[in-house]
Amino acid sequence: MAHLKVFIIKLTVLSVVFLAVGFLILSGCFTQYYFTSFPFLICYFFILTLTSHFILLKIENLRFAKFSSYFMLITGIKMFMNILFIVIHVWFQRKTAFPFLISFILLYLGYTLFEVISLLIHYKKKNSPPTIIVH
Repeated sequence: MAHLKVFIIKLTVLSVVFLAVGFLILSGCFTQYYFTSFPFLICYFFILTLTSHFILLKIENLRFAKFSSYFMLITGIKMFMNILFIVIHVWFQRKTAFPFLISFILLYLGYTLFEVISLLIHYKKKNSPPTIIVH
């Protein structure tokens, strides 16, 4: 679970950076596109990424076929939740649909890239042979 603690710290830092950059861009350069639900979008991706990463770490020791099935199930659930989240937000906040969608796509790419890289590093370390240091 040491990997999970490091992941949470890195995910928190990434979220704070996204929040700061998003706030600076939306309130500085593109004030006409600022929408108040931007911090909730960050929270949504934080929770979604942390939950899926935690589940994938829990099932990593399953047979490859079973792991693949669970991975696809988790990915499908995340896609469905994302579509539902987008539809609900756009339905109730039509004035901010454009900046919301652009922000959503950028955050989705950022958080997905972060999660994939973290998982690849974790599995590469887990499957690598132990390092022997000779003095």
